[in-house]
Amino acid sequence: MCRPIPTHPPCVYTRRQLMELVWEQSPFGDMRTNDARIACLRRKLGLSRSMMIRTVRQVGYAFDSSPAAALPATQD
Repeated sequence: MCRPIPTHPPCVYTRRQLMELVWEQSPFGDMRTNDARIACLRRKLGLSRSMMIRTVRQVGYAFDSSPAAALPATQD
C-alpha cells in the first residue's frame, strides 16, 4: 500500500487506482478495503506523520511528503 502513493506525490489516487496498483489486478469486492488499510497505515505512522496521507473526499487519497504536512494544524 505504501509503494504507489509516495512515488507520485502530487497525484490523487482513486480507490480503484490504488487497488490496481497494490494488487496489480482489476479490483473486485469491497472498495473500502483501501480505507481500512489507510487507517492501519496512519496508526503505524503515528500522529505526527499520519497527516502525510490526505483524504480527498469522494475521490481517494493523496500523499504529501513535505515537512509541513507532518506538523499538526494550528488554530488561529
